[in-house]
Amino acid sequence: MAVKKSHKMVLILGATSDMALAFTNLAIITWSKCTFHLLARNTLLLHDIKTRAETLGHHVHLHTYDLLDPPEISFTGIEYYIAYAGWLPPNNNMPEITMQVNSLAIQAFTNKLFDTNRHTLEHIIVTGSVAGVRVRPSNKAYGMAKAHLHAWVKMFQKQNDKYVTSSLVIPGYVKTKMIAGHKTPGLLTTTPQKMAVKYLEWLITKPAVTYSQPVWQLIAIILQMLPGFVTKRLK
Repeated sequence: MAVKKSHKMVLILGATSDMALAFTNLAIITWSKCTFHLLARNTLLLHDIKTRAETLGHHVHLHTYDLLDPPEISFTGIEYYIAYAGWLPPNNNMPEITMQVNSLAIQAFTNKLFDTNRHTLEHIIVTGSVAGVRVRPSNKAYGMAKAHLHAWVKMFQKQNDKYVTSSLVIPGYVKTKMIAGHKTPGLLTTTPQKMAVKYLEWLITKPAVTYSQPVWQLIAIILQMLPGFVTKRLK
């Protein structure tokens, strides 16, 4: 059952991603009279959803936010924070940028938000990737960045669980622009709309670590158990 909340302060990092847009579209019809802070590199893509949300009685603030050149910005009173931000590099030749966008900048933003909102935050969700469960040579830069993010979230949870609950979401295949052009098995692939329903549920159940589908948890366990010479051959 989706959480039904009203008058909530919600912040979304990476608000133009397909999963973030699906979540926001669902949240504005599930919740009432909330305030949304939507952060993205290109906020022009968010004007339509801002109009829809405000028609339904919400307040929406758009913030231009580049993870490679973050502006000085702070927020107070945030209750729900979801980080969808991430970037899949076209090749493995950009490890520093990939690490910054997919891990380091998200960590820095989350730490700052936590420091100024620890007394109001109800739940934090950070989106990782199955690629970070076991790094493969074919996707090394992205996998290492996500593995770094996963490790940081788990450390954050241990250090701050008395102040705020937080979840690490590890999606498998989701039909987004990120995997456009790639063929993925139907049974292992979900949609941003289905993920949006789950994110709403996770705001209630507050799991420490969760997957888009139960089968991906099994796959993650198998990946962790495979010997190195096998994972080197995986694509």
